[in-house]
Amino acid sequence: AFFRLLEQFDASGRNAIFAFPEGPKNAPDSYGGKLEQPGVFDALVQEVLTSLQRQKILKKKQLPLANDLAITLAGHSGAYRVISKIIVHANIKEVFLFDALYGGNEHFMKWVAASEKHRLINIYTKDGGTRENSLLVAKELKNKWNLNPVLVDEKDLTNLHLFNHRILFIDSHQQHNEVITYQNNLERYLKIRI
Repeated sequence: AFFRLLEQFDASGRNAIFAFPEGPKNAPDSYGGKLEQPGVFDALVQEVLTSLQRQKILKKKQLPLANDLAITLAGHSGAYRVISKIIVHANIKEVFLFDALYGGNEHFMKWVAASEKHRLINIYTKDGGTRENSLLVAKELKNKWNLNPVLVDEKDLTNLHLFNHRILFIDSHQQHNEVITYQNNLERYLKIRI
């Protein structure tokens, strides 16, 4: 309820399925369990689609494969780890990191460089522990990968930034747990698909 995920998802108007596999809470690390293993995420997607078809929520007789879908992964804080593992093996179109870029740098950089269709939005805070690494990744994307990440202060962020740039690094002045709900950030990012 604190993050208002379903409300923001619904308000985004995106025609999509919202699945929320909860990660570890109050755990000593950010281990993502089986979802870190190759093929497990795709199997989860197929299981969700099959369940929705069985419940007659999805009408199609032939279910799409996970690789044929435009999947967006969004995560807060320690979710970076499982997301960085999933993008290595699954066909993911967008990644939204909410004060979550603590590591997995090589995976995120390789993924965003692999296709012009990949979109990365990384919002970080001064005190959340991700600022320094976020700036490092942005610098490496520019210097080593020849990409053009756009760095913008959250107060200056416009819908044009979201629409025109596929790699965004957003410097937030909010607290670690406020970056998702401030200005309904999840909703804003979902509304605009490149």
